Amino acid sequence: MNPIYKMRCSNLLKVTGISWMSLRKSEILNSIWETAPIGLSEPIKADIFNRLSLLTQELIDISGRDQLQVDPFKEVYDRQVKIDQTEVVDILKNKTILVTGGRGFVGTNLIAKLQNLGVKKIVALDITDDQNQQVAIDCSDVNHHIPVVYYKCDVRNAETTQAIFAAEHPQIVFHLAAQRLPGLAETQIYETVSTNLFGSLNIIECCEKYQVAGCIFSSTGKASRYFTPDIYAGTKKIAEWVFSDRAKSGNCQFGIVRFTHVVENSPISAELDTRIAQGLVSLHAPDRYIYAQNISESVNLLLKSLTTLQPGTAEILSVRDIGWPVNTLDVALHKILQTGKNIPIYFKGLPAGYERHVFMGQLDLSGQREVLPMLNVLEGVNAKVDADSNTVTAPIIPFDSTVLAHALAQIQQASITTDADTRQAVIQGVKDIALSSFCLADPYLLVDILNWGTNVCELDAAGIDMTYHQDTIDLLVAGIGLCNITKAPVKLPLSALPHKKLAKSELILSINLQLERLLSASASQVAV
Repeated sequence: MNPIYKMRCSNLLKVTGISWMSLRKSEILNSIWETAPIGLSEPIKADIFNRLSLLTQELIDISGRDQLQVDPFKEVYDRQVKIDQTEVVDILKNKTILVTGGRGFVGTNLIAKLQNLGVKKIVALDITDDQNQQVAIDCSDVNHHIPVVYYKCDVRNAETTQAIFAAEHPQIVFHLAAQRLPGLAETQIYETVSTNLFGSLNIIECCEKYQVAGCIFSSTGKASRYFTPDIYAGTKKIAEWVFSDRAKSGNCQFGIVRFTHVVENSPISAELDTRIAQGLVSLHAPDRYIYAQNISESVNLLLKSLTTLQPGTAEILSVRDIGWPVNTLDVALHKILQTGKNIPIYFKGLPAGYERHVFMGQLDLSGQREVLPMLNVLEGVNAKVDADSNTVTAPIIPFDSTVLAHALAQIQQASITTDADTRQAVIQGVKDIALSSFCLADPYLLVDILNWGTNVCELDAAGIDMTYHQDTIDLLVAGIGLCNITKAPVKLPLSALPHKKLAKSELILSINLQLERLLSASASQVAV
């Protein structure tokens, strides 16, 4: 079941007076918030610490000790993405493969897998030369006769990167190097933008200059958002647009793989383990859900993407059935229970870089198409599902290349000034390119997305302030061709709509009714 549908059921139960979780559990969570309010120092005073410890044990009891004994990620560990190994070997056989981020967790496991797939040589680039940083999950059957050459290299350094490509002449490239922590991205803006965006541009240019046959870019499910103000997701989203744009030249075939949390290397799990070892666990909030995949799925996605490469386009590949999102609170309680110790939990609030609420128009709620969590509605229209491998591919939504070029120039210029300017340039770039996509999209589908994303009853029941997604709503409305929703609805002539096909009068009527409803809802929220 999709989490949006689950939320709809939860909201219905709330409206009818029945809580999705027990009233007692809600009371315990509220007590934890009250005992250690956001903004106060870490709760290490004895009376607060002991109170939180008692509340945490009550939370474990009310959640069910037997249920919490089961790893919340159990179904994730058991899932598979299947590949046709013969087809993959035919592509890789006797080739030199280059992996950026080769000493990272996914890179290490990919290299171990590549050594058994008939490659001639593997070249690994990484910003660190720490040889003991990562270990592959399964090294029992690795063909160690396949040479792996490691280079200490920052992908932002164009001169060094080009020298390695010139010396090694790779035929296939997996670009995994990135700054991957959303929270850190908000404090290390230049490092994130220069790595995730400019570093990717360096790799693209090397692939084109040295006639690489295929390059796979490691992206994130967060890039499926229509708009995001977050630096990590924003840089990955713009990088996807860049790969798509450069694929049109035909000099190299590019592919995009969207990952979500890799459970064996999840930063959330790592932080929880550290906090548990320290004897006090902090979480963002009690209702933070994450999708997850395992390392085998991740490696196989990268390999399968080689079989989906096409000239002139860069398609997105992701897990089709990503399963239920997992509550980080359940993960924390499970880990605490496994220790056998009385370790308290408290909530510190959501930091910058993390989305507070999912935009409801992100997923297709029509019931007519399959819900694909790693793709947005516009991407899902042309998605191709491979049920046998549990994957789905989709093209990048059409956008204006000149808008992308302008955005890149603005980001490049801002990056030599301040982090604040760089942040604003990234945010504006995402807005501008997204708007160019909306102006090329089916206006009727945009109206559906707007309706799903601004369903006042559901937003109110879930306690979501519609203005949280104001930028996305404004972009959708602007893409449809009407004024900003903060102004009175304007009935524009058909010729004013920026779509290639003429819109019908009922489209105008539908949009204006939608705007009037939004205005009415906004006015009632202000009145409250």
